[in-house]
Parts: sequence; C-alpha cells; structure tokens
Amino acid sequence: MFMFYSFFRAAKYAWLSISLRDRQLLLYILIVIFLVFSVPKFTGELNENTGNLSNTVTEADNILKEVEGVTEAKALSEISHPIDLQVSSLLPIKFSPVGPFHHFWPKEDRCSNFTTRFAVKKSLPLRALASYPGSGNTWIRYLIEAATGVYTGSFYRDPSIIKAGHHGEGRNFRDGSTILQKTHHRSIYIEKYLSYGINWRTKHMREFQGRGVVVIRNPYKAILSYWNFRSTKSHTKTISSNTFHSRVFRDFVVVGIERWLELVSDWLNLSREVYFIFYEDLADAPTAEIRKLLNHLKVNVDEARLSCIELQSTASFHRKNHQAEDPFTAENHALINDSIEKANRMLKEKIGRELPLEKYEFYKAVNESTS
Repeated sequence: MFMFYSFFRAAKYAWLSISLRDRQLLLYILIVIFLVFSVPKFTGELNENTGNLSNTVTEADNILKEVEGVTEAKALSEISHPIDLQVSSLLPIKFSPVGPFHHFWPKEDRCSNFTTRFAVKKSLPLRALASYPGSGNTWIRYLIEAATGVYTGSFYRDPSIIKAGHHGEGRNFRDGSTILQKTHHRSIYIEKYLSYGINWRTKHMREFQGRGVVVIRNPYKAILSYWNFRSTKSHTKTISSNTFHSRVFRDFVVVGIERWLELVSDWLNLSREVYFIFYEDLADAPTAEIRKLLNHLKVNVDEARLSCIELQSTASFHRKNHQAEDPFTAENHALINDSIEKANRMLKEKIGRELPLEKYEFYKAVNESTS
C-alpha cells in the first residue's frame, strides 16, 4: 500500500512538473496507443457480422476489373447478390405531385381525365428501353406512358420529343422517376461509336443495372426508318427514294445490320434481366402486347387506360407513307437475312421465342423468290 502511495505521489509531481503542452502531447500518445490495441478487435467483429456484404462488394470489384479478353457477362448476370439500392417492385407507383403533367387525349371525353406524370424520385428501378433506331421507340414510349401514367426517360435529349409531351426526355434518366429509359445502345450512326467495344457496351448496360426491355423490329424496315430520320431530321417526314442508290446508303446498311444484331446479342447474353417486344406483334395488337409488358414490370393494369389506347390506335409519330420498292442490293439481302436468322436462333435458344418472320417485309419476299 505504501509503495502504491509513493508511486502515485511521484507520478503526480512528475505530471505537475511538465508543461501544459507536454501534458497534451502525452495524452495524445496514450489515446493513439488505446486505438491501436482496441480498434482492430472492433473492426474484426464488424467484418465478421457483415461478411456477406463485404464478399459481395469484393466480388463485384474483381469482376469489374476483368475487362480485357472477357465478355463481361459476369458483371451483370453472375453476381450472386448484386448491390441494388433501388426498389425491387413497381407496386405501388408513387406519383410525384409536382408537374409537368401531360394529357394524351384531351379531346376524348372518356379519356381526357388521364394524366401522365413523374414518379417520386428514386422510387423506381432503372430499366432500359433499348432498340435499334427506327424501331418505333417513341411510339412505344407513348403506349407505355399512356398505359401506366408514368413518364419514360431517355439517355439522350430530343427537344421534339419533349415538345410532344414526353417530359421524361428532359429529366436525368438515373433519378428513378421514370418507368423505362430510352437507349439505342451502340446503334447510333456516329463516328465515335466505332471505337466503343464490349467494355463500353457492358458499362452502358450497367447504367440501367443490367435490366432492359428490348424492342426488335424487322431490320429491313428499321434501317430504312433510321435512314429516313437521319436524312430528314424528322420523325414524320419521308425522304426521296433516290438516296437509296448512293454509296453512303450502302455503307449505312452494312453498319446498321451489324449494330442491330449486336444489340440483340448483347442484351441476350450480358443482361441481368431482359424482356423482348417484337414490334410487328405490337403493331398488330398494341393493348395485348402492352398488357404483357405491364405484367412483366409488375405494374397494375388499368383497363380504362388500355381502352383509351385502343380508341387511339395510332400515335403522332407514325409515318403515313411506307417504302414500296425494295432498295436493298442482293449483297444487302444476304447480309441482313443472315443476321435475322442468327438473331432468331439466339432468341429461340435463350428464351424459347422466335421472331415473327412471316411479318418481315423484304425478308419473306427474298426467301420466296429463291425457293
């Protein structure tokens, strides 16, 4: 006891004999020693309790680094527990009270009360609406917005589409307030896309968390429609058929069919979740096909809205004129037909569905003429 008292007095006098600055320094040293010996134990327990999350993050990081010489399918579909901060279901949709609002049928008495608006930000999961240009993407956006009452978004920004009432075109596509987000993948005919390989395409699909609704249209018609748009800068005007005899158009066809097939293949093989819409089936039975889509999205079907869509069977973006002559060369036909058949085989093997080839103009005509 005497020894302890002597030690305490000595320590007290030693403490009082040093300056205030030295006391503060000594305290800092003691705190550091405490942290060195106590924090590892605490963090070890924390790591043990959150092992699953840590393993998932590590796995995701490793996969994202494996980009050279790999298809990168793992980055989207083979992570066992991907981190997803978005909601898992679209039921119920939380509508935003803030505009702008849009009425697709203001002059139709039974339909004029239906509005389209944004959902609350961050309330909807990201999901691409992917298609080759000229595949009716804007018309399909009208059908989806009219059926659900929620705007679709876009990776791009087209003022003419915003002007038509699709206000999601001007919103940040990542903010979780739109039900689907338009993209053309790598299909846009611009020079910089020539250097965008598998790494860019997979990264682009991750922008939508690997989820997508893909619209497939007869590539003959889609390529013609896209050529028409590029030449007229309009969704409704029609270009002269004289342009189809140019070298520029021939090159456009070769690049176009490659990108069309690439889009189908990428979403079949690299996505985490994908649903396909065949444009020709949608054109024949819009409400039936939209009903199937809503069921896939887990969105309640509003029969009154579908009835209004039935009444308005055409939308403002449908071109009134259709290409009568076949502008494609024999070489074009061979290349396009081969790509159609490859896509059809992949779809059949992966999801058990086939393209509605009997509805494919030009493709059917060529087969008949060579049989």
